[in-house]
Amino acid sequence: MTRAVSNYLKSEDALPFKNWKDLHRRHDNEEHEKVVSEWKEELGFYSHRDTRVVLQQSPHFHAHAPLLTHAAIEFELLENEWEYAELGSGRVAVRSPEDEWTVLIPPPFYAAESVVALDGTPTISKWRMALGENWIEHEEVLESDEEKRAYLQEVLEVEIKQTDAGAKPYQSGSHVNVDSDGALLEKIHEEEGSRPAVITSKQAKERYESTGIQEHIEVAEHYGNLKGSNKFAETRLGVIIGSPHPPEGEAVIRWGAIDGRAVSREEDKDGNVKKGMNLSFGGFGNALFADVVEKEVLQAVMRFGRTPSDGEKGATVYVHTLD
Repeated sequence: MTRAVSNYLKSEDALPFKNWKDLHRRHDNEEHEKVVSEWKEELGFYSHRDTRVVLQQSPHFHAHAPLLTHAAIEFELLENEWEYAELGSGRVAVRSPEDEWTVLIPPPFYAAESVVALDGTPTISKWRMALGENWIEHEEVLESDEEKRAYLQEVLEVEIKQTDAGAKPYQSGSHVNVDSDGALLEKIHEEEGSRPAVITSKQAKERYESTGIQEHIEVAEHYGNLKGSNKFAETRLGVIIGSPHPPEGEAVIRWGAIDGRAVSREEDKDGNVKKGMNLSFGGFGNALFADVVEKEVLQAVMRFGRTPSDGEKGATVYVHTLD
């Protein structure tokens, strides 16, 4: 993105900067305040797109270079070394310490009489950031936990059996309990009369494949390989073991930055970064993290028994984690 900004500045006579580094160093100098202010006023809502054909031949051309340049001027440093810029009309840009940029451009709704968004497992805070606070009127079709359980059991015919396991963060593999998981799978195999399909972390799946546990598993898949998959649509018996660990930069820290907040792992009283069961990102960050984990576990549960077959519908799903 910095190259795109430099490429744009070479052809933008209205700004007194040679390239990205020059802009980054001098844009807030008082001597440039007036010309920068005038340039921003000329941008408007749609002129953030660069349509000059001559620039499109450059290998570093970017259609949103004017908006990126605007972001570079407005960036403010957050406490976690991310940068944040408000660009007007709900548009926001953030930049990571590794120079990864994210630009949020809400869709223009002004021409629509109404817009309906359907999301089975929504993260409302992200919807509000993406579309703008004033555009969201959230209505739950199933308002209570009782209604949601009834929908799963009576409409989808999915029976969830929660084990007495606590939180099981399995993504790293360091907390995988092969003996305990094996005993659970063996018991399910015996009681249900068939081997269950298993969804767990990639590391846990690999551990199972190298032990005798595999004889109690019909098929296994890891969380990271489920997106868009209908692999278990006709599977009637499933087990969810352990919870996923979403990529922190993408799922937590970046979304915090988009909201103008510095989110990062907290430290304990000795100055050590909290890990494992003690992992914490602070109030807002924890809410983002937990929401992603809980939604992924629920989505994993609903992978089973989606499609009727041979006169059967739904599934029995054991959930071996509290997330």
